Amino acid sequence: MDNYKAPEHLRRRVLLGIENERRRSFKGRLRTLAEYMSVHWQALTTAAACGVAATLIGTQALMVAAVDDNLMQQVAASHARALVANHLVDVVSSDQHTVKPWFAGKIDYSPRVSDFAAEGFELAGGRLDYLNDRVVAALVYKRRLHVIDAYVWPTKAADSSPARRSRQGINGLEWTHDGMRYYLVSDIELNELAELARLMRSRG
Repeated sequence: MDNYKAPEHLRRRVLLGIENERRRSFKGRLRTLAEYMSVHWQALTTAAACGVAATLIGTQALMVAAVDDNLMQQVAASHARALVANHLVDVVSSDQHTVKPWFAGKIDYSPRVSDFAAEGFELAGGRLDYLNDRVVAALVYKRRLHVIDAYVWPTKAADSSPARRSRQGINGLEWTHDGMRYYLVSDIELNELAELARLMRSRG
């Protein structure tokens, strides 16, 4: 059998085709690698961003919880001091028109004052107290043999629904409305405290 020698132009065409195919294959591998790295880099970037966001959210939640716990500690301590010292009120009256004017000139705001004796929460009077680095109004209510302190002071926070707090047998409810922060605290059950909060919010 005679050996066949391909013409020179055909040999060059075959070699050129092989070289082009090799280049296309190499470029394809590079493109695949680039796409792989891009996808995984995006995934890593997203995961890192999510991790940072989760850390920031967790840190913020811990900071808010710490602030809330500190405030509840102050409120509970103030309530306990008033009970132990038997100094519940500075102005003794169940008349809201007596209690509300009493605060005028003593603090730089005017708290809303209402009597809910018909609903089982009798206004006993009011006093001045110190919370959250400022002088605040404390409205005092009686519920059978229990005392409820309702602390009120200005805030720039947005309106919020009552949030439950508790500390060493003392229950609290905190909310903001119309530029005021309200904090109820007592040893009565939370559902009874929530009823007074509902009444106060309905008058607000």
